[in-house]
Amino acid sequence: MNNNDETVTKSHYNQIIDIMDSQDNNDTSNEVLDNALLLQESTTVAEFENNGIVGVLTVGNESVQFSATSGPAVSPPTTTTTAASSSRTSVVLQNSMKIAFSYRQETNDRVKVISELVHNQIATPDSPQPVFYAPNFQAALALIDGGKVLRRIYEGASLVVVFLSPTYHNSRFCYQEWRAIKNRFMVGGDDHEYERLLLIKLGDFDATKLCLYDDDFYIDATKLNDEEVAGIIMERWHLVKKIFQT
Repeated sequence: MNNNDETVTKSHYNQIIDIMDSQDNNDTSNEVLDNALLLQESTTVAEFENNGIVGVLTVGNESVQFSATSGPAVSPPTTTTTAASSSRTSVVLQNSMKIAFSYRQETNDRVKVISELVHNQIATPDSPQPVFYAPNFQAALALIDGGKVLRRIYEGASLVVVFLSPTYHNSRFCYQEWRAIKNRFMVGGDDHEYERLLLIKLGDFDATKLCLYDDDFYIDATKLNDEEVAGIIMERWHLVKKIFQT
């Protein structure tokens, strides 16, 4: 696919994911692509490249092939966009996030809105990218062995928010994130760290698959609107700041 204006449909995307799932050592690129189209019906190669995914697609008449690259992203058209992308990359690679979200693609509609509401309340000139919502950091995550970066995000974030849903445990990306979260908070974790983990239910989920018990409490957001959920996250954030002087 040499024409950057050529359309990449969801059908193409699904074929790519199927092929990638049968390959090894591609977790980072999968994580990036898992959020790349979001809920759009289609996109273009140029849009992929502008999001930091360089040369990822070769679409033939009968097959779709995937090839990862660690090369630099195509420069966005404006200086402002370039600066924002550079800022995000620096934040993920060099600093701990204030709040990190872990979620399944099926809940993206809500999580995107909630992340924006939270971001708008805690972003400052000194911390312009305080919330880890994966689609905003695609350029930073497109790395060889980028799984280490993802694990470091969830191991180091001041507050980790997990959005539980029916297929959360079935996603190998979410499960990798959950392993890092579980190792931090549940496997020999410090009791004083528990406030740093907030579980939010956006749909029915299999607690046994995640090793959660009846006394592992969560926020049931199925009857709350996005503003209310963001408000609860902010309450926990202020509690974390008070306890840990974050």
